[in-house]
Amino acid sequence: MVVDVGDGDDFTVQFSDGSTHEVRYIGINTPESDRPFFTEAVNANTSLVNQQEVTLIKDISDTDQFGRLLRYVFVRNVFVNLELIKIGYARAASYPPNVGCDQFFSTAEDETRAVQTGMWAATQTPEPAAPQVSISGVNKREEWVEIQNTGAGEVDLAGWNLISERGNQECLLAGVIRAGEILRIWSGTAQGSGYSCGYSNPIWNNSESDPAVLYNPQGVEVSRK
Repeated sequence: MVVDVGDGDDFTVQFSDGSTHEVRYIGINTPESDRPFFTEAVNANTSLVNQQEVTLIKDISDTDQFGRLLRYVFVRNVFVNLELIKIGYARAASYPPNVGCDQFFSTAEDETRAVQTGMWAATQTPEPAAPQVSISGVNKREEWVEIQNTGAGEVDLAGWNLISERGNQECLLAGVIRAGEILRIWSGTAQGSGYSCGYSNPIWNNSESDPAVLYNPQGVEVSRK
């Protein structure tokens, strides 16, 4: 039985022998505590699993790096991993080698985005004005994204966030981008000028769709490419 829900994408389960263990949903990711829709995601997870008997199904890995059980989760006939995507409070996220339902989850997210459910209702409203800062170029093979300030004044990038949507890797930006300036953002070490996200491994998926998505400090999507 689920005895505690700590986040939008995990919970604590108590087994029949009285032992407890934290469980992390496979194939999805929900907003962190400092991001919009965190509370809604936690509430959705709570309503689906708290104090419920759950069926846990493993893919390949037993646990993640934090020791949490990695599982597909069912409450009676409800596939909870999928349901959190369908109600708009989780993204599809690939965590190899546990990829058995990746395509299923990705398709569900596309359908949820199309009807603007949950967190997608707030991120798909481009009006009333075009953003000052937008993505102007992407080179996934060389692992960089360029953003441009098309406005008339400089923009403080504190709180702006660039995300590799497929794997949900985040790059929190900083500094100032001047009017008309193009800033190249490298996933790893900046080659020449530019900004480094500090990753040691590639984050952009070259073989599958993996948009670069830019969020402003309010957590609103302003550009994708």
